[in-house]
Amino acid sequence: MFDKDTKRFKNLFKNNNFIFLNKNIIKDMNENKEPIIRIDYTVSFDTQFVSFIERYFIGKRIEQIEEFEDILYKLIKNDVNSDYMPYIFENIAKGESKEAIKLNIKHIVNFFHLDKSSSCLLKNMQIKNQIQCDLDYNDIVENTIDKINYNELNGFQEQQEIMYIILMKMIIINKEKKSPKQKINELVNFMHNSIFTIFDRELTIAIKFYENQNELKFFNKVVNINSKTLIQLSNMAWDLALVRLIEQAYALRPREEADFFISYFLTFDEGLSQIIDCYPLKAILMLNKSETLQVISNVDKAEIVQKYKLEEYFSIEAYQFRNKNREKGKEKKSILKAELEDKIKEYA
Repeated sequence: MFDKDTKRFKNLFKNNNFIFLNKNIIKDMNENKEPIIRIDYTVSFDTQFVSFIERYFIGKRIEQIEEFEDILYKLIKNDVNSDYMPYIFENIAKGESKEAIKLNIKHIVNFFHLDKSSSCLLKNMQIKNQIQCDLDYNDIVENTIDKINYNELNGFQEQQEIMYIILMKMIIINKEKKSPKQKINELVNFMHNSIFTIFDRELTIAIKFYENQNELKFFNKVVNINSKTLIQLSNMAWDLALVRLIEQAYALRPREEADFFISYFLTFDEGLSQIIDCYPLKAILMLNKSETLQVISNVDKAEIVQKYKLEEYFSIEAYQFRNKNREKGKEKKSILKAELEDKIKEYA
């Protein structure tokens, strides 16, 4: 299912041809045994797709209805493992009412409890076990939505705020009459001297944007700054924060017996899908099933550094400078955010 639909079912890797390695696999191979690779996976959904499910089952119009139904049939036919956390995190962090979130979750839970033997048409399918369906829904409400981990939520909100600051700076730089190379250098200088972190994924996205503005649909609504630009940039920042949340999910172990966990993300948002593809991962290194995670990108950073003359920002001294000043960057974040918002308003 995932191999054939990489447009909608996204993982953060370049493709689905995974290689797995740990001590147990090495031990089995050294003993000429067939390695046992215990894999767990889940599919999470973006807010748009969740809203599509609600609209579909109450009879409202949906664009791309045939493709959407095809995805629904795939989900229910393959009994996929579903993860609601990215949707819940994003919408609670945005300030969406819990009642609205619960209603959408209710539609999703109902969908995954449909009895596919009750009809060949999705809209005519009946819930297989209403009691179990209600129990599962109540469990999500009581143990997730009503007991959200606010430490994790704060971390997600902070990530969104940083992404928002970077996006605002990207758009402001784009208004300047400079070459793509000059714009990229200015953005890296900003990351280095103002927020004291070089964000590789966002830098890669910025390079694609500055080199060819028509290539990424993600930026279509903000190329020309207007009164709605700040709201649109804030929503885009949630998308970037969500991608990082999915990346961090690879460190999770929902099932203790599994050695590896793969997180898929289902989206109909072509702009979001494009930015995920901008920065494919080559590998993820994990330390002893802990949450210590290191990602290795398929993007050649050395080539980027050389092409855009960024050597000074990737030296040991530059890294030490950023590491030393990172806390200072967090303290001045609100001032930086306000200054950039004022600048965007001037252009609007």
